Amino acid sequence: MNLKSLFILMTAMALGVSVKAQERSSTNPFPEAGKQTDSEIFDLTKNLNLDGAIAQPVSQPSQAPEVLYFRIDANDPSNGSVRSWSIRIPPVRIACFDCLIDYYQPEMSRLTVGTIVSAIIHPAKDGSSRALLVPQSGPGVIGGIRTALK
Repeated sequence: MNLKSLFILMTAMALGVSVKAQERSSTNPFPEAGKQTDSEIFDLTKNLNLDGAIAQPVSQPSQAPEVLYFRIDANDPSNGSVRSWSIRIPPVRIACFDCLIDYYQPEMSRLTVGTIVSAIIHPAKDGSSRALLVPQSGPGVIGGIRTALK
């Protein structure tokens, strides 16, 4: 194999690995995080209100430990059908630093499957059921997510 063929083969393999690492999966719904800006991924000019139940508690992809997300089953504002949404949590400023351990714990652990929440989101530009949380504040809010919990 000559040097040019070897270079082409290595480039193709590297691109294949790079593309695979950026594929969306059930364990990493936001593979582009850290590689693209929020404004490239989400429509920051549009806010949607979602009311539903947590289907997956706050999680971190092993490939992107800086990303926190949760899933809710909520009525789709466009047609009323129930849709599963993956919602990325941006860094949230919380006043009680001493009461939190790691990644907003123990507060985030209160957001268990079935917890009823109301989330304001910026939807993904690609039309998928992925979104960026617009953090809320006040009573009943955990990590920027409004709950029915007291």
